Amino acid sequence: MLRAAARTPAAAPSPVTRPAVRDLLRALPPQEPAAWDPLVLRRVLRPTLAAACVLLAVTVVLSLAGLHTVRRDVFTTSQIALTTLATP
Repeated sequence: MLRAAARTPAAAPSPVTRPAVRDLLRALPPQEPAAWDPLVLRRVLRPTLAAACVLLAVTVVLSLAGLHTVRRDVFTTSQIALTTLATP
C-alpha cells in the first residue's frame, strides 16, 4: 500500500496557487456583479416578493374578516371627535 502511494505522482499545483497567477489576480480591480446577475436578483426579489405576499395575505384576511368596517368606524369616530373639538 505504501509502495502504491509512493508511485502515484503528486497532483499538479492549481494555476491559482502559482505565484505569478496569484499576483496577477490580486492586481486586478475587484469587479461588482452585474445587476442582472441571478444571485443579485435572488437577494433583491426574494424579500420583496415575500413582503408583497404577506401584505396581500393580511389584506385578504382583513377583508374576509370584515375588519374594514372597523377601520371605517374608527375614521368616522375620529372625525366626530375633531368636529366636536373644533366647534366653540
